[in-house]
Amino acid sequence: MLLGEDDILELCYMTLDSDEQKVMQSIIDSWDDRNNRPLGLKSYVETCSLKQDYEFLLINSWEDEHDFLQWHNSENNTPAHFGHAGNKSAVVNQYVSAGKQHLNRYSA
Repeated sequence: MLLGEDDILELCYMTLDSDEQKVMQSIIDSWDDRNNRPLGLKSYVETCSLKQDYEFLLINSWEDEHDFLQWHNSENNTPAHFGHAGNKSAVVNQYVSAGKQHLNRYSA
């Protein structure tokens, strides 16, 4: 995932049972077609814990904060309806790019 200087990052942590994993995978697979992605979603990465196969982190890169907020508050935001550790919804955190100068400091 390549980040632009003004991109908005969304990190969405979920714990999913086997049925929820199938639903979530279907949603993520549909995003392979750019026309099925939420407006403004540039790229995404789905990760799964190596030790706990029910823990997932979805990392989304958004063009701008407006698009992220529209999605975050939308009824169509199905991933947000999945819970974590017995809670009713996913943990969602929003981040902005630290900028090229900051990112280059930590590149190998």
